[in-house]
Amino acid sequence: MGKRKALARALTPQKLRYRVAMNVLRERKGAGLTVEAAAEIARISPRHWRKIEDGTCNVTLRTLVALGRAIGCDPVKLVQVPPPAGPAS
Repeated sequence: MGKRKALARALTPQKLRYRVAMNVLRERKGAGLTVEAAAEIARISPRHWRKIEDGTCNVTLRTLVALGRAIGCDPVKLVQVPPPAGPAS
């Protein structure tokens, strides 16, 4: 089986939602923004932002772009495999 087919089978919608959730959370905190401030910039409700960070809702491409704009990162970064966590300080 090719690498592409193996990846396609391994990545489920639930796993992708979790990946987006972890990336959005990490990038928002890295930007020093509260949920409320980030949601206001993205023009979505804080409740919707929290659901995205909880991984409990699907994200449209339009919302993905708004999330990236709000936290100052390329939306593509929000769907990529996150970097490994460093040691706790």
